[in-house]
Amino acid sequence: MKRKSASIRAIHEGLPGQMRDAVDDFADHLGRVDNRSAHTVRAYVGDVVSLLDHAALMGCAAPADIDIAVLRSWLAKLRTLGAARTSLARRAASARTFSAWAHRTGRLPTDVGAQLASPKAHRDLPTVLKADQAEALVLAPGDEASPVLLRDRALLELLYATGIRVSELCGLDVPDVDRGRRVVRVLGKGRRERSVPYGLPAEEAIGDWLRLGRAALSTPASGDALLLGARGGRLQPTIARRVVSGYARAAGLPHTSPHGLRHSAATHLLEGGADLRAVQELLGHASLSSTQIYTHVSVERLRAAYRQAHPGPEDPTPKRLELPRCPPWSGPLLPRPHPPRCARPTRRSDVGRRDRGPELPLQGRSTSTIARPTKHKPGAFSDGALVCHSHVRGEGASYEKAELGRPRPGEGLTRGPGSGGRGSRRAPASRRP
Repeated sequence: MKRKSASIRAIHEGLPGQMRDAVDDFADHLGRVDNRSAHTVRAYVGDVVSLLDHAALMGCAAPADIDIAVLRSWLAKLRTLGAARTSLARRAASARTFSAWAHRTGRLPTDVGAQLASPKAHRDLPTVLKADQAEALVLAPGDEASPVLLRDRALLELLYATGIRVSELCGLDVPDVDRGRRVVRVLGKGRRERSVPYGLPAEEAIGDWLRLGRAALSTPASGDALLLGARGGRLQPTIARRVVSGYARAAGLPHTSPHGLRHSAATHLLEGGADLRAVQELLGHASLSSTQIYTHVSVERLRAAYRQAHPGPEDPTPKRLELPRCPPWSGPLLPRPHPPRCARPTRRSDVGRRDRGPELPLQGRSTSTIARPTKHKPGAFSDGALVCHSHVRGEGASYEKAELGRPRPGEGLTRGPGSGGRGSRRAPASRRP
């Protein structure tokens, strides 16, 4: 980090005069007007210095010479050097912010950054601890009354109970903790202030630290800092990260950082039924889209939601339907049922037959289908003729009922005796009366 800062400072000194002055004024604007944090100012200034250095290599002597081609060429160069999509998206945002500011202050004739599109950053799901793993990490310092161990326990409890950032934790002062209401006043990004509650275990850890541990490490240089280092100064974020990762390693857990505890706290809140808007306020996110990344759920939560909301059986696994077996039929044989009617309507004249016998209704059936005596075997109607046999009253003759079929070659269809209506076909000459 120090080598990178030194290289940025060297590049800054080598810029043309107008570009160097523009960078200095832009840094003051970010810190004093926009109230950006020191980390954001450092990152944006580094990106702008890189952009202006690339523009100077392309022949630009002042910010007014920068156009959209310079911005795109700069991003393309970073891409060829292996920059990730998230890095490109952040640097494109830095370029747009600088371009808008330079246009407002008269250093650019037009806002060229408004035409710059940034690549969509790929966001991976954060790695979170399970509830039992988080509890094991928080309890890792033990109950020993050492000042450093008491501080570490208060640090872990506050990180997991509140979900605040490590920089916000290290910036807390003693008056920021309202122990009566169990609320912490946090100054987050953009100097936005919010109040975050915490639970009883964190209250006990804070009480032990303030009563037994802080007084042992406090020095005149400590001030009102809540958490102190080994030498009495304000605890630094790098030391806090080292403390969290060390206890996670000692407890046999995966590598965990303070931001990992923040992810775990947000995920456990949502799994416990907390509202997404409430979690957004607790975490200090300016946009709800930043909080939605924690809405990934486990299979157990899906099953619990299914059992709670679905009106069907409790087990969401579908089971095979077992139908009871019918006992064998021992009674008299019944006539075969009618075949299903076709969607195409049939007429009396749609059945070709050789003998025009009397039309007899089927015995014992309530049906409008007409059965006619026939001499030919079933199958006289080719391609799907539906034929069934039934006994009719009278002489026990066998009749065929045909509901659909096409006649044999040479046989014609008529609409009935004496029918000469529209659309009818005359029967062959051998069949005419």
